Amino acid sequence: MKRNFALRLFALICILSVSRVVAQDESVLSDIHKRLMILGYEARHDHDRIVFVGEINALGAVDPYAICKAAIGQSVDYTISDTLLGGPLEPVVQTAYINCTGQSLPSPPYTLHAKVIVYCFHNMSGKRFKCLAPVAFTDDSLKKVKSWIAESSTINHNSLP
Repeated sequence: MKRNFALRLFALICILSVSRVVAQDESVLSDIHKRLMILGYEARHDHDRIVFVGEINALGAVDPYAICKAAIGQSVDYTISDTLLGGPLEPVVQTAYINCTGQSLPSPPYTLHAKVIVYCFHNMSGKRFKCLAPVAFTDDSLKKVKSWIAESSTINHNSLP
């Protein structure tokens, strides 16, 4: 009886975890879509944007005793395996995400050696790329992003005088 309950509880936790990750991926994909489709968005906000398929190859250390009076970033390094839009100067993109929890960034999506799709850009605040949260790589998410990139290049090309 207790074993059956434990198995059902474990299955429920797994289902809820997967649902949370899928919802987060859909939210990030929606943001990527918006950034690609708004005419002139790159010129105003996301300079030198890149979209790539890569792998998380390093997660920076976290100080569990740090007091977050100002934003504390945890570094994440991505090794690029396929560039979908733009082009970085190096095969590794290093960025940081705000993390004031005293614990490592949540896994997933920040899972070491996970294959992901990432949208990054430069803005006025520095030389390091800023990136949206990574999206778990699936054939479906790759197909969506590639179609949006193709559509955005058509939109931007047709809008030229």
